[in-house]
This record gives sequence, C-alpha cells and structure tokens, in this order.
Amino acid sequence: MDKPRTAVFLEDQSAHPVPVDLLFLKTFGVDYYEWEPETLLREIRTEFRATPSSGNMDCIQTVRALHTSNRWSKDWYVFEKIVIGLNNVQVLFQMGQQPTMGQLMSAVDSIGRIRPLDFGENVRRYCAAVIKDDGARPIPDVLSFCRDLVTDGPPNENGKDDEEYFRGRSSLMYDQLKIVEDWLSHDRQLPDRV
Repeated sequence: MDKPRTAVFLEDQSAHPVPVDLLFLKTFGVDYYEWEPETLLREIRTEFRATPSSGNMDCIQTVRALHTSNRWSKDWYVFEKIVIGLNNVQVLFQMGQQPTMGQLMSAVDSIGRIRPLDFGENVRRYCAAVIKDDGARPIPDVLSFCRDLVTDGPPNENGKDDEEYFRGRSSLMYDQLKIVEDWLSHDRQLPDRV
C-alpha cells in the first residue's frame, strides 16, 4: 500500500515549515513544543508512519524554537540559525551561516505566518547587512521592515534566482498545506503496519 501523502512530505528533504507546524499543532497540540526530540520523533513515526529527513528535523526543531522563545527576534546570531533551519539546511551552531537572499526572504515569510513579526534592531541590522552583501535592489517587500537601513543602489542582476527560490518555497508551502488539509479533514487512515 502507498504511504500517506503526509508521510511522503515529512520524509522529503524540503518540507515547508508552515504546513509542518500546522500538521503538528492540529495533531499533537501545543504540547509538542516542549517534547524531547526523541519523544517527538517517536510520535511522528507512530502517527504518520514517517521518519523525517535530517533537514526536516532541523526545520521542525526550528519551528518549535519560534514558538517557545523570542530570542530569535532580538539576537542576530539566533535569528541566523532560525533562517537556516527554516530552509531545511543543517544548522551549524559553531560557525556563521549567512543565508542567501532567497533563504532570508523565505524564512521571514514563514516566520510571519507562524508568529507576528517583531524584529529588534539587532536583527534588522543583520538583515540589512545580508541585503547589502547580496546587493539586492530594490528591497523585496517581505524584507521591508529593514528598508530604512539599506541605501539605494543599482538593481541586482542575480536577484531573479532569489525571487525564483522564494516563489518555489511559497508554491511548495501551498502544495503541502493542501496535503495537510486533506489529511486533517478525511485522509487519516494509515496503512496497516507491516
């Protein structure tokens, strides 16, 4: 028997954080925020018959951190790790991991769908530095909260790749939200255990 679509997307390396969060909130409630990683993994395996990829586990842990702390909104170093994790990239705490513009845009969009955006000056300056380093002009709307910290410059010829990444992640989110919606409404039947 085929795996449920929820299991397929949880095992895919690129699950989007918004549908993952919705699926877990509706299935486990807010209790999942506080579970030990081992407990969460056991519950995912039991409920969805899925073993999330390592990138998805980083994403899941990152979403939990968004719900349980505000440090990500004030401390640029924590924010950077949140951005990386929300993009299904392995978080390396011992070193800097500057995101691409596409990753930054996607993460800020995801954060805004999970929690209200309220970035401190430290995080705003970090985002402005990423924008300046990338050379992105004009500033994408999703990053308008730091527009006042970036001076105008010539348009960035490479910005199309970042926009494509952002649009691709947004499209993925909507596709996976449909899978979650279907599962929550009627597709909760899992195949018998083998």
